[in-house]
Amino acid sequence: MLNSLLKRSSKKIKVDRVMKVYKEEKVLLTEDNEVLSEVRSHFIKQFRKRNINQDHIPKRWIEAYSPIEKINKEIYANLGDKLTEKEWKDALSKAKNKSAPGISGISYPLIKKARKIAQKIFRLLADQCIVEGDISVK
Repeated sequence: MLNSLLKRSSKKIKVDRVMKVYKEEKVLLTEDNEVLSEVRSHFIKQFRKRNINQDHIPKRWIEAYSPIEKINKEIYANLGDKLTEKEWKDALSKAKNKSAPGISGISYPLIKKARKIAQKIFRLLADQCIVEGDISVK
């Protein structure tokens, strides 16, 4: 619906075949259920939770990810505070109109044109993301 309202074209890719290697032999899968199963399996393996042995992390990585002691921790004290209307408007005014929308498909121009009640709802959703520490892309 958003794409239609914003007169944006919808480009989709259809994966209708996939190459799989069985032992030494390459097989082209073309059946819908086989292709779907293989693609799903690939992404599950690719993005699985990694088991990291923290005893074998290189020293340079430990140093790179250690907290910087000279940073004043008080500058983070108000990070969990709710967004004010002014902060929301300031952030929107700085947002580029040609930025790609996220997974929701809602672009900055659409958010900027929304009425006051919708702005309040967007701000409440942003607050909730901050409180939960979850800005998900699922």
